[in-house]
Amino acid sequence: MLTRRAERGEDSGYSLVELLVAVFMVGIVGSVVSAGVVTSMKTTRQDQARATSSAQLRTAIDRLSRDLRASDPLRMATASTLMMDEDRSGKCKRTYYRLAGTSLDYVRLTYDSLSICKANAASATTPTSGWAVLVKNVDTANSSFTYYNDNVSSSPLTPTGLALSTITRVGVSIVAKQSENRASVTLSSIVDLRNAR
Repeated sequence: MLTRRAERGEDSGYSLVELLVAVFMVGIVGSVVSAGVVTSMKTTRQDQARATSSAQLRTAIDRLSRDLRASDPLRMATASTLMMDEDRSGKCKRTYYRLAGTSLDYVRLTYDSLSICKANAASATTPTSGWAVLVKNVDTANSSFTYYNDNVSSSPLTPTGLALSTITRVGVSIVAKQSENRASVTLSSIVDLRNAR
C-alpha cells in the first residue's frame, strides 16, 4: 500500500484528522496527569503545613510548661494571660504569656532580686512592648489557659476574681488555624505547678 501511494505521488504520513485526534488524546492524558500532580502537590503542602504547626505548638507548649513548673509563684492568671516569676540565682525572671490577635506571645523581664520582683507584683501591668511571637495563626477565640485545684477532673476554676493560692494545675490549649479550610491543629496539656502556694 505504501508503494502504491508513493507511485501515485502521494506523501506518506499522517492526515490532518489523524494529527488532530492524536493531539486531542495527548491533551486528555496530559490534563489527567497534571490534575493528579497538582492534587498531590497540594496535599503534600497541606500535610507539611500541618506538621509544621504541630511542631511549633509542641515547642510552645513545652516552653510554657517548663516556665510554669519553674514559676515561684504564679502571679496573674486570666483566660488569655499568664504572669509568673522564677528565681534564677538570686535574680527574678518575670515571664508573661498572652493569647492576643492571632498569636501566642511572650516577654521576659529581669529584676535584680526576688524582693524587688515581689514588691512589683501587686502593681505589675502587662507590658505594652517587647513581645515576641511564639506561635502564629492561633485561633485565640478557641485557645485558652484554664486553672484547676487538686482535682483536675472537676470543672476549671473561673479566672475572674481567682485566688491564685487555689491553683495547683494550669491547662493550656492552643488551636492553630490551617490554610485552605483544613481542620485546625489543637494541642493541649495540663501542667502541675511545683511551687503552688
